[in-house]
Amino acid sequence: LVATGKTFNVTRYNMTANADVAPDSTGDTATLKNIYGGKWSWSRRPIWVTVNGTTYAASMNGMPHGDDYNPNDGMNGQICIHFNGSVGHSSPSQDADHHATIRFAYDVSKK
Repeated sequence: LVATGKTFNVTRYNMTANADVAPDSTGDTATLKNIYGGKWSWSRRPIWVTVNGTTYAASMNGMPHGDDYNPNDGMNGQICIHFNGSVGHSSPSQDADHHATIRFAYDVSKK
């Protein structure tokens, strides 16, 4: 995570408007929840996502919702990761808060 330096692993299960992901383990879920001060939250957080050796600026929320893709992760549901150009599941528009958070992650990566 950009602000905390904490890392965790997720698996992407769906990629439509944005990436639906679930932590790989209960330890990854604990780290995710710790990033949000021990409480789940819809607040956006700037992150860097590394896929096959390439790192991307992104934004995540910390509120489990929707499908529970990994019943062994200690979390009921999944979270969303937004990349440049991502939109919400119910909106054809980019979420302004996610977009600003992605931009922040990108700008920090250039320092």
